Amino acid sequence: MLDYVRKRANSPAVKLGAGLIALTFFIGFGILTGIRRTSKMGSGVVAEVNGEKIYLQDYNLLLSRYVEIYRKKFGNKFDEALMKKIHFREQILYGMIIQLLKSKEAVELGMDVDDQTLAERIASIPAFQYGGRFNQRLYERVLRDSRPPLTPAEFEKEEKIQLGSVRFDNLVQNTWFIENEELFELYYAENEKINLYYVKFTPQQFIPRERVSLREAENYYTQHKDEFKTGELRKTEYVYIPLIPGQNEITEKMIKDYYNQHQDEFQHGEEVKARHILIKVSPNASTEEVEKAKKKALKILALAKKGFNFAKLAKKYSEGPSASRGGELGWFGRGEMVRSFEDAAFNTASGEITGPVRSQFGFHIIKVEGKRGEGISPLSEVKTRIKFELSQKILEKKKKEISDAFKETKKTGDLKSLAARFGAKVKETNYFDKEHIVPKNVPDPTFFRDKVFAQKDISKPFKFDTFSGAYIVKVNGEKPPYQQTFPEVKDKITEKLKMNKAKLKAAAEASRFLSLMEKYNNIKKAAKRMHLKVEETGEFTPSSPSIPGIGKNLELWQSAFRLSEKNPFPKKVFTVENNFFVIALKEHKKVNAKDFRKNKDRVEKKFREKVSEKLEEKWLRYLQEKGEITIHKEAILPPGQQS
Repeated sequence: MLDYVRKRANSPAVKLGAGLIALTFFIGFGILTGIRRTSKMGSGVVAEVNGEKIYLQDYNLLLSRYVEIYRKKFGNKFDEALMKKIHFREQILYGMIIQLLKSKEAVELGMDVDDQTLAERIASIPAFQYGGRFNQRLYERVLRDSRPPLTPAEFEKEEKIQLGSVRFDNLVQNTWFIENEELFELYYAENEKINLYYVKFTPQQFIPRERVSLREAENYYTQHKDEFKTGELRKTEYVYIPLIPGQNEITEKMIKDYYNQHQDEFQHGEEVKARHILIKVSPNASTEEVEKAKKKALKILALAKKGFNFAKLAKKYSEGPSASRGGELGWFGRGEMVRSFEDAAFNTASGEITGPVRSQFGFHIIKVEGKRGEGISPLSEVKTRIKFELSQKILEKKKKEISDAFKETKKTGDLKSLAARFGAKVKETNYFDKEHIVPKNVPDPTFFRDKVFAQKDISKPFKFDTFSGAYIVKVNGEKPPYQQTFPEVKDKITEKLKMNKAKLKAAAEASRFLSLMEKYNNIKKAAKRMHLKVEETGEFTPSSPSIPGIGKNLELWQSAFRLSEKNPFPKKVFTVENNFFVIALKEHKKVNAKDFRKNKDRVEKKFREKVSEKLEEKWLRYLQEKGEITIHKEAILPPGQQS
């Protein structure tokens, strides 16, 4: 059946879901502080916002929707352990709380959503339209076919809250004034551009030449003994059981049986099969940028219509994610793509090419490869999907088997029986500590060490998981901290002293080069004299997070933007992460008032979005402080543990 989430690609709900991990983690954990939490269970309520309840049923509905989205995106990596690690359940709930806070505030400010507005909004959603008009039967079917299914009442309740939230956002974005000076500062930060020449001196260049005597190493050890005191030491034995999706265990019969028993999952409406070539255009692009992209698209369209292989053209020219697949989009139904793209595809005959079609992403050239009416997707099209679903079930079964076996091992302490059951081996590490000594005979020693020392109760075996497998570990030895002897750390000291000498040599060579550059007043002549390579950073702006090829150094960055033709290089060597740089100006593109006036509207829009985020954060803090929010323990428990 058609996937409801995919259909509503432009709806507020899906926009919330797409940014959920990034946004609500920050908002929920950074803004909604001081929330009252209870261990209340069995009420069917997961949270209360100023007296209004968020019910477990609604919460689980939204949770299951986003779990499906992220599992489709990340596959078996998005498991229960990851959900727990990133507080996924809490984030879903915080998102619901934030939506409700905004919606209720909109009502208090006289901007509540009436039934007529809600009806008009729902009628305007393309997924619910047939022939350009709202269709009640289609509306009910789309909701019923969504994963998980929705009733009209559930959907309308959610949509009303979202519309209230959007009205609140609009209010925040349009209640403040921007000074021209602030806008110019933003425009400068993003459009002033500089390109540098640089020569890099690294310690690694000089390490092979450096020598450290035994006496030097011994003296360092004597003077820095505290560096070589270990922490508490532990020795372990462990069993590692890989968790790989069981693709090899899936037979053709299993796939056919699943297909025959779940026909409703593979039903579809009218569909088109197409490829496309995308030439990206930013929504804020200037008229010149739009025209340039359109000309490029028209040239590619001409090649496609002359008979050039469309898939090869897509691989060469397309700027969309499907480029590597030759622009292939597969089959899609009405409402699954943006409206302009969908209209063009459904109105083009099979085998024909159309375009350029403009959308918020840019210009599309579309080749329609097939059309079909309502029906059930053939097994060949959904085979991979079924195989994935079955492999996940096998994986979940194996995880449960490991968990059950671990419970027994925890009682007996017998790792050998557990290892034999899963065809694994019991392995043993050396003594290791938190910082100085790493465990040997372990695939990921740093991760393993952190997990072992995070374990408080080491009297019994314990278990921890990675994305690819499960560790069952038993601590079978402990030692108190001790002073490492010189022979134990001799190699480590030697490497450290070599690096220190190499750093001094690199710094000295950089200073010598700078002196030569001052003499010639030219970085390339000086580099040629010393047989060194001159590199370029490429253009970067004042708002760039770091300098390409160089890294982060505030003093270097400030010096770079002061350079000019009269003053082309600073008389200083800069240090960035143990490397030494001498720089010189290649090109400096400055902004001016004329350019700013031309782009003022675009800059203001971007600046308004940025400031609105901060204002929204303050509003949410205020709304929380003046109200009362309670979260019940049941909200963050896995479904099997909810009452």
